[in-house]
Amino acid sequence: MASDLALEVLDELERLENSATPGPWVWDRRDVDDTVSLVHPQRGWLIVMDFVRHGMQSGMARFAKWKEPERGGMGGVMVKASDIDLTTHPDARIITTLRNHARDLIEAARERDRLREEVVQLKASISPESAG
Repeated sequence: MASDLALEVLDELERLENSATPGPWVWDRRDVDDTVSLVHPQRGWLIVMDFVRHGMQSGMARFAKWKEPERGGMGGVMVKASDIDLTTHPDARIITTLRNHARDLIEAARERDRLREEVVQLKASISPESAG
């Protein structure tokens, strides 16, 4: 049985999946102007996150900010990461949450596969016709 923490993480991931910019996301590297963006290629290269110069020697991530609750297929205004709350922005949150829980997700998937195989073996031991 899944722990309360695991269920809490899955609930949070589901909320984020429903509120973040739809996928798939891909990196768009443009050598012509030396830029890179995280985009949704099937929506006219809708920008999820990009980077801009900040000062003389550094850069700043920007995320799309849109009017709530619906944005449809339209992108939002690009806003510097320093000007938004990254702990509540859906795209920023899904990036950190998935990274922070990648190991848990891998372990859960491996356990699911192990349990599925165990069920198949148990069915086969009870009745060879029920295996598979």
